[in-house]
Amino acid sequence: MPLAAAGSPVLAPPAPVLPSQVACESPDAQPIPPPQPARPAVLSQETATSTPALPKIGIIRADSARRPAPPPPNHQSPSSAAATTPSLKDTQTPNLNSLQPQILSPRPSLAPSPNGSVRDLAARFSSPSPRSTSPASANSFSPVPNDAHQLVGENRRYEDPPARAMRSSPEPLAVHAGAGDPEGDSSSEGSVYHSSSEDEAEASRSPPPVIPPRPKIVEQRPSDPPRLPSRSPTASSTESLSVASSSIPVPPSAFTRSPSKSLSDGSTPSLAAPSLPPRLASPLAPPLPSRNTTLPFLPARSSSTIAAPNSSPTVPATTLPSTTPYIPPPPPTRSAPAGDRPPVRPHVRGAEDAGSSEDEDDEAARAQEYPDATFANRRPPVLRQRRHVHATNAFSAWTVRSEKVVTAHHRIHLWRPSETKVAADSLEVAGDPQKFVSLEWRSADAARPEDGGRYVWAGTKEGAIWEIDLERMVVSGSRTNAHTGPVVGIYRLGRAMVSVDEAGKVLLWGESPGNDGRAASLSAVPTQHRVPDKQNFVALVGDELWTSSGPVTKAGAPAVAMRSPQIRVFDPAGIKGSFSALSRPLVTPESAGLIGAVTSHAIIPEQNHLVYLAHDNGIVSVWERDSYACIKVQRISPYGVTALTGVRKYLWAGFRSGHINVYDVASHTWVVVKSWKASKDPVTRVIVDPSSLWHDGSLQVASASSDMVCLWDGFLREDWIDAELSLRQTDYCIFRTIRSLSVSWNVDASRPNDLHGSVDNLEFLRNVLTSVDSPDIISFGFQEMINLEDKKLTAKSMLLGKKATDGKMSDSISSAYRIWHDKLVQAVRLNMPAETPYTVVHVGDMIGLFSCIFVKSSEAARLRDVALVTVKTGMGGRYGNKGAILSRFVIDDSSVCFINCHLAAGQTHKRQRDRDLVDILEDKSSFSELGSSSPGAYAPGSTGTMVFDHELAILSGDLNYRIDARRDNVVSAVASGNFESLLEHDQLLKNLATNQAFRLRSFKEPPITFPPTYKYDPGTDLYDSSSKRRIPAWCDRILYRSDRDKVTPLHYKRYEVNVSDHRPISAAFDMQIKRIDSKKRAAVWTEVENAWFSVETLALEEARRYYAEAR
Repeated sequence: MPLAAAGSPVLAPPAPVLPSQVACESPDAQPIPPPQPARPAVLSQETATSTPALPKIGIIRADSARRPAPPPPNHQSPSSAAATTPSLKDTQTPNLNSLQPQILSPRPSLAPSPNGSVRDLAARFSSPSPRSTSPASANSFSPVPNDAHQLVGENRRYEDPPARAMRSSPEPLAVHAGAGDPEGDSSSEGSVYHSSSEDEAEASRSPPPVIPPRPKIVEQRPSDPPRLPSRSPTASSTESLSVASSSIPVPPSAFTRSPSKSLSDGSTPSLAAPSLPPRLASPLAPPLPSRNTTLPFLPARSSSTIAAPNSSPTVPATTLPSTTPYIPPPPPTRSAPAGDRPPVRPHVRGAEDAGSSEDEDDEAARAQEYPDATFANRRPPVLRQRRHVHATNAFSAWTVRSEKVVTAHHRIHLWRPSETKVAADSLEVAGDPQKFVSLEWRSADAARPEDGGRYVWAGTKEGAIWEIDLERMVVSGSRTNAHTGPVVGIYRLGRAMVSVDEAGKVLLWGESPGNDGRAASLSAVPTQHRVPDKQNFVALVGDELWTSSGPVTKAGAPAVAMRSPQIRVFDPAGIKGSFSALSRPLVTPESAGLIGAVTSHAIIPEQNHLVYLAHDNGIVSVWERDSYACIKVQRISPYGVTALTGVRKYLWAGFRSGHINVYDVASHTWVVVKSWKASKDPVTRVIVDPSSLWHDGSLQVASASSDMVCLWDGFLREDWIDAELSLRQTDYCIFRTIRSLSVSWNVDASRPNDLHGSVDNLEFLRNVLTSVDSPDIISFGFQEMINLEDKKLTAKSMLLGKKATDGKMSDSISSAYRIWHDKLVQAVRLNMPAETPYTVVHVGDMIGLFSCIFVKSSEAARLRDVALVTVKTGMGGRYGNKGAILSRFVIDDSSVCFINCHLAAGQTHKRQRDRDLVDILEDKSSFSELGSSSPGAYAPGSTGTMVFDHELAILSGDLNYRIDARRDNVVSAVASGNFESLLEHDQLLKNLATNQAFRLRSFKEPPITFPPTYKYDPGTDLYDSSSKRRIPAWCDRILYRSDRDKVTPLHYKRYEVNVSDHRPISAAFDMQIKRIDSKKRAAVWTEVENAWFSVETLALEEARRYYAEAR
């Protein structure tokens, strides 16, 4: 075999070996005897020829995602100038097809190998490759086929020119020996190497040892590898091996750079590939490759490595810098199409943000757009003259006029409700059970106005129209072939009638010019028009026919059709000329977002220039009748709006939940003036019956569900009387003052035995209880009674906890709650006067929240309607880590409600906190119905089912509202005592001042004169010094609500207890409670009712004038 260079030994070609089995041994290691016959042979041939000391070679794993290694810098150590090594001329890349199955195999042990060293690997690389049969072939690199870059599984990819140049360089490499370990190869033991120039010089002078046969090849990899000048993401294992073997050999000192080998001596440091940690050898098939997380790039540590001599003529000069250190190229940048890019990693919420979302939830933002219902009257506006109609069966069409209610399904039913009973007549049309889908009163002849409520038109599913004479209960006319499909609507237009079917056919049954004011007749020939078919909304709005379809959900539809309904306007009477009033459909503004299908419409008499359209996703859109412009989109409820009508100056809306709300829409900010449960089923339609104005002087509003028609008072008589009675309470009530003390503290899972270490801690409960003289009511509200990050404990509380509805401790209450309960009972007994004992009237707990209310025993006997409910707001209302405990009772004839709440945390989660308040105060807080057990104890027109129904309310807890300012500025202002400058940035105070829809807008707070209560380092007086460095804030608050200033604050203070990250606070109030004199109240009620008659007269005249013009 030809020699590679003079003085170089001839090395026998070894058998294919695995790069993951290369061992890095010191050059001066003693020869190791051959392996025993029982051990599997790694090399096919052995050699005993002595060779110069060779460097250790660090093998780079084939699955590494590094950039290609650069050519070594032109560096030659004086100690290695005369050294000789095998030339790259004979160096061949081993057959990677045979090596690949073991590249990803587990690492073998790092124990010193007795059978070989890295010199055998170097010798093998100096021998001819099985693919090369001549010396000439050893000096050239066979190009990889063009499609090799696609053979990822075979690890054959294209090599860049610098790497190919280094592989084909015929010049020998200068040996730069490293220091050896006199005890053996310390890399086998995972040692950390430290080299010096003296060690290297000594190693270079030591005689080269004989290369032992059959080396055990071990791959090494540091546990925390530095940044490697490795291959590109597309480099193959072939390239990696060649670069590792020829460009970046690693001596034992490669992990550190000798202080003496710095740039000061003129040498150029180069990057070295670190050895890799061991992998367990496995005789079985290698495991499948795994996608491990890419290790972070670290700054490379330069070390002394073997470099090519300066006189190499074949290496390009540009790749061999001689005076400046090598700077590796930047990591490759990935540019993928937008569709191929990985999704953005979601934010991982911490414990403080539990129950909240990082991005302000859209639903929470929309909740604040709901009209305020704080002072809504919740008593149903029952019409005294008539009763509701409960049909025996479900009906598909209905209408009402004065004292007549008509329902239809397969038969026509006429109901006559009165104050005492509901009478009914029934008619089967044509002896054939047909399904009626629409009903409307036919206009009367001009000569017979008394026939206004006598005839009704009924449209069927088969397309026929029948005229029914209700006085005689007979069929007075018919047109069986009027339409070919279901008649979805019949409308009255003056004395004409308009009918529309599902296919879009429109028939105008107009009054005949020669009939001298006669009404429409089914025997006449109608005028025919057509609108688009399959419209989900059709209605006569004034003298125009409005239809709507969509929004569509079909893929490929235009974006505007998917976000907004398509509204069309037609002129059936031809007043404006053509039948179609618009050239293109109306759509809602894009800024309004997704708008649901149109379900109903309304025109408010006092704003008859506007049209209100209801949508099935809880939205009402407002349109101008002249310009058809959408001027407002208002979300009014989380439930779908199914019915809409205008009554006087108010907008009445029916919902899928069965509720009806009355809105005052005169101002930009809508307000709920009345809300009640109309039926257990969805409200299908709400209409106004103007004929009742002339029939009995009432304004009748009717609503219907599937089997019930309810009749309501459109004048809202009882609401007006209730409001006037409330204003005149001083004429029939006796008032007295009681004192209340409220305490709030986020204890941060502290226990009573933690109250030590300082006087403030030891005397906390005594200081609180003596902060006000002889309180009649003492309310304790604690938060985070347990560690909310303890999943086992919170799961136990959530699964085993029970509501304490009877005011007693629940059986499953944890020890933390019971310990605090016993401590509070003891503190009240020890610190309050013995002659005025207290009774526990409320105890409630809910996954961290704890409420305990004491009342003087002398007052406890007067309590009525005692109740307690809990509201969960965490995780969308399914988890109680956030929420509230509501406690209420009636004392004398006044209702009092205490709310202990814990809202969503986070500096930026203000809207989620606002949404929590909506759930606590309106949506989810509901006490049981009380009937008439406490008349006059609650707010006007209410029954005590909601928080706002109570005359007096105290809300306390960890509200978590923050200060919107920089932390440094806040800390500086607190240190200087300048609290006023911070209050204007407080989120809660800004909401109270500017947000018209804020649910605490009717609450008040005493002036704040103490520093922020959050967040402290427990056990210290320092604000948060952790890595989060939270901004100090007044998270802990106490607010109050009353009608007409019946609450007077006495103090509002905090306490310097440092066992928690919050400071406790307390507030004391003097509250006015009343006792009703029933005889005086009856006299005042009579006076108020008499005053109503004059108000009703004015309203009746105004309503008659409007509807007379509309007729």
